[in-house]
Amino acid sequence: MERGYHHIGFIGAHMDNRLQRQQLNGWHKAMLEHYKNADQTVTTPETASLQFGRYALTEILQRQPELDAVICSHEDIALGVLFECQRRLLRIPSGIAVACLDGSDSCDQTYPTLTSMRIDYKKMGKEAGKMLIELLDNDNDDDGESLSQNFSYKFELRQST
Repeated sequence: MERGYHHIGFIGAHMDNRLQRQQLNGWHKAMLEHYKNADQTVTTPETASLQFGRYALTEILQRQPELDAVICSHEDIALGVLFECQRRLLRIPSGIAVACLDGSDSCDQTYPTLTSMRIDYKKMGKEAGKMLIELLDNDNDDDGESLSQNFSYKFELRQST
């Protein structure tokens, strides 16, 4: 919104997953706090895919032709959105800006390069392993014990926004 986008959609997959629901809730909250339409979403409990990205962009554009940005829960969805924009000759980012919340090194290889959030899953996996070992090594018989940890992320601004 700080970059001047007013009609922002959200496309998400794996919506039965807690993290994905949190992302959607965060998007809704941000839209409402800025007095924007928070109805332009297309979601599925299914797996993220290029095909779903293409389908979802088509769906949102039918409802809101003035769409000027879309946030995708997964890189595969964002790639599908990029491909559909290119098929429709929609310019990125001047026609529609595209970003994803789950990016990898592939985001550097697209044209235009894809704005993304980067999470260090390798570090997350190592920490989860350490936490599991700690729980298993703990002689405490308390079955209700749970551990949680927050992980940092990196916002990578690229050409698609």
